[in-house]
Parts: sequence; C-alpha cells; structure tokens
Amino acid sequence: MYPVIGIALEETDANQQVIDSQAPTTTNPISPLQKLHWQVIAESAYCAYAASTNNKNFLGQEMPVFSDLPEAIQAAWVAVAQDVAISLIKLCDTALSSVSD
Repeated sequence: MYPVIGIALEETDANQQVIDSQAPTTTNPISPLQKLHWQVIAESAYCAYAASTNNKNFLGQEMPVFSDLPEAIQAAWVAVAQDVAISLIKLCDTALSSVSD
C-alpha cells in the first residue's frame, strides 16, 4: 500500500494496475474521496506551474484559478497528477528492489 495516494499494488505490472484502479468503470468507480485526492494533487501541480510562469499560460495570458478551469482542463491536470504518481511508484519500486537485492 502506498498510503499517500491510497493505492495497493502487487509487484508485477504495477503501472497497469494503477491505471486500472483509477479508471472509472461500472465495476470499479472512483470514490468521491479518491477523486478529491487526485483533484487536490492536480490543483497543486497547476499552482506550481502558475508560480513558475508568473501566473501566465503558454500564450502569455493570465491563468485562472484551478476551480475556474473548464472540467476537461481540470481532468487533464488530474491525468498529469496520476501519470506522475505512477512514475514515482515505479521509481520507488525500482529503488527498493535494487536495495533488497
């Protein structure tokens, strides 16, 4: 279990398991709490981006607050947060397996 993001993984095919565990389906819906966690992480990433660009987007325009973004753009930031989490999990798994060898 990775308590920060609340994901339990087996050692094999961890990347796909994380993706599958986050994909909403009729048999595996995302809980409201889990969705909130991803939203918070996504908003944090968005704010970090804004801070690093003097609150300007790639066109040089002022960036709105995260909650004012269209739902599709918020979902894109959630996808970024999930991808980063997957990458971190894989990196940690690699590091831990090299230590235990």
